[in-house]
Amino acid sequence: MKNAILKTKYVVLALSILFTFSCSPEDGEMGPEGPAGQDGNANVTTVILRGQSLSPQSIIDFDVPQLTQDIFDKGLVYVYVDDSPSTGENSWRILPIIRFSGEKLVDLQEIKVGQIVIVNYTKTPLIVDFKIVLIEGN
Repeated sequence: MKNAILKTKYVVLALSILFTFSCSPEDGEMGPEGPAGQDGNANVTTVILRGQSLSPQSIIDFDVPQLTQDIFDKGLVYVYVDDSPSTGENSWRILPIIRFSGEKLVDLQEIKVGQIVIVNYTKTPLIVDFKIVLIEGN
């Protein structure tokens, strides 16, 4: 058995040396330049709402004036929550926040122009921070 393992090691070593020296970056010529692509979009805005109170079992509207009609129609909105003001943990989690049992704790109910609507399903008040990432569309 030891001989088989030793032979296998030598074969693997020989193959890796062979492959290492068999390829060269100088092989082949440079290909033609490809067609120009569409312009990208780096118009990303992040809004942080710190220390927001969520009453127990409530629906709360938050004003986000940076959420324009253009972003609403063509863009993308991500909403993250950090409950460290209540729990002491410090991490952003994308909504919804769900327990292992499948029970929702906090969720994004609706996105409107200039607003997000959050639902607190818990029976306790929460103090949270929200991070809203707004990405303009093309």
